[in-house]
Amino acid sequence: MKNRFLTTFICIFIAAVLVLGGALGLATGIKSARAVAVCGNVTVDEGTANYLASYYKMLYIRSLRTAGVDASDSKAFWDSKSDGGVSYGELFESSFKDYLASLIAAADIYLSYSTYTADDKLRVAETCDEILKYKANGSVTEFNDTAEEYGFDFTDFQNAAALIYKARLAEKVIYGENGENMRNYPDLCEEFLKEYSHVSLIFIKTGGDLTASELAERQSAIETLTAAIEAKENGGDLQITPQMFEGYLANSDGDPVMYERGYYFRLGAEKTAEFASALPEVVEASLEMQIGEYRRTEYSEGVCFIYKYEPEEGAYDDKDNVFFSDFLADAATYHYDKVLSELIPTVTFRDRYSNISPLSVPVINDYYIREFK
Repeated sequence: MKNRFLTTFICIFIAAVLVLGGALGLATGIKSARAVAVCGNVTVDEGTANYLASYYKMLYIRSLRTAGVDASDSKAFWDSKSDGGVSYGELFESSFKDYLASLIAAADIYLSYSTYTADDKLRVAETCDEILKYKANGSVTEFNDTAEEYGFDFTDFQNAAALIYKARLAEKVIYGENGENMRNYPDLCEEFLKEYSHVSLIFIKTGGDLTASELAERQSAIETLTAAIEAKENGGDLQITPQMFEGYLANSDGDPVMYERGYYFRLGAEKTAEFASALPEVVEASLEMQIGEYRRTEYSEGVCFIYKYEPEEGAYDDKDNVFFSDFLADAATYHYDKVLSELIPTVTFRDRYSNISPLSVPVINDYYIREFK
């Protein structure tokens, strides 16, 4: 279980670094004969792979430490066994290869959808020159002398910066800034909409300042709805129906504005998280349910009855529905991840890849780009 947590944690960490542009690596414009890995228009040579190994090792160790593992760039640590019985060194080398493939694929996506313009080249060049100035006194010779033990030079670093710049922007060139172009892909939007749980919620409060008759009326409604749900589950009489549910919804203690449109929950959506902070039981049940299912759940002030039904076509276009506040951005990431995952298996690792030893490359201390100018 712990290994699976670490793997998931590291993948999420690396994905965040790639999106933010903090990860570096790759090379292009080199002869195919020198390539250690290839995908479409992207090739990576040994020097660039060594640079990536050095930088990725820093990320990897940092993520392990954050996860509670006492990691270090030492033979003793890399030889030590994880809970699964595999050495951390073996895990790192496998993870690095996946990382390298994801970067190559991302850069190739960029080249398939966009052009690397003069302005783009200038941004990358200025960023590299700034690092050269402050980390190597503006001297390529000093840079290369320092980087020699890592197995890369300034040319590798420049090529790396150019390609990671493309990888960083791959999602944006397809779907726009924060997914603003997603509206041009209505079929993809509808596909992502199915990731949401569309539910109607009847809230019946049983606490607070209620008279005896009000409490009795609410208890009666709770018993009737509970029995109707059980009847549907067991094939009994007087089963609950959408019409019956709607009838009780009119007297719900919930928000009347939401009666008609319902609630849209999705794990990872910002408004879903906000709602879950107040009513975690309701959100958890809503996400677990199948379409057409009814469920009763307790919450802090009483009982909530849930009915899950199909999302309404085009619902995400409702600008007044707060549950879609981050729909376009998340839809873009969702579909970009699918595009990327489909391309990653096409990355080819050449025989020359065996010439590099990612585990032997020291952790980088300088010469990495946090952001582009």
